[in-house]
Amino acid sequence: MSNVLHGTGKPRFVFHPLRTVTLAIDDAWTTRFIPSDTSIDLDSLEETVGLINRDVTQVDSANDVVTAQILSYDNVTKVITTTTFSPHKPDAPGDVIIGDHYIDLPYCESLEETFTPDFIVHKMFNGNIKTIKKGWYYSAVLDYGNYATVDTLDRLKWLYQKNITYSIYFYPRLDNPNISYKVDLSQDSFSISQRQHHLGHRLVSVSIIGLELIPNLPLNKNLSTTPQDYGDSYGE
Repeated sequence: MSNVLHGTGKPRFVFHPLRTVTLAIDDAWTTRFIPSDTSIDLDSLEETVGLINRDVTQVDSANDVVTAQILSYDNVTKVITTTTFSPHKPDAPGDVIIGDHYIDLPYCESLEETFTPDFIVHKMFNGNIKTIKKGWYYSAVLDYGNYATVDTLDRLKWLYQKNITYSIYFYPRLDNPNISYKVDLSQDSFSISQRQHHLGHRLVSVSIIGLELIPNLPLNKNLSTTPQDYGDSYGE
């Protein structure tokens, strides 16, 4: 059994759906698709909102939901390459949602989570105190202060965009998808410093705030008995 609450997985941010496009289906292909509108500028989409690692989802003719994840694209040929669709490949052309964008981060040195109460306190005439508990606001700091690679910073860039109009959800531990929070960046400054001999970066931390009141603190223990460890990407 885990010694910590909620699991021991890595942190993930999820950006919600981008747009709907129509992809041409070829029976000879299982992971390659072409937008029917070949005038779509895939480079522009990647630069502004990100294509790589986004979900691709379709409801096929049998009303089955099939999903995959974008691995790469070619803006000249307009070929989009995905992982294998699950549970099976799309059976015909149709509307395909280019959906959630996953930002999977390595383990941070510490993940500090804070729950700030939103209480209304009344002091009664007789001196007694009455409290109305509205809930708690979530906030967190992901600390990469001693070491962060260029790959980690490249993943973080999607959080630091002025024109974000989509919802961002934060999963503190990927092995426990039942716990997530709708978040945005806090107003804390972002600092970065190159380490000696340019061996990575330091001072990096990501501060986020919850946008919705939560009714209680999730202090129940994780019921998963699957053993977890730091894996081979700690500090990436």
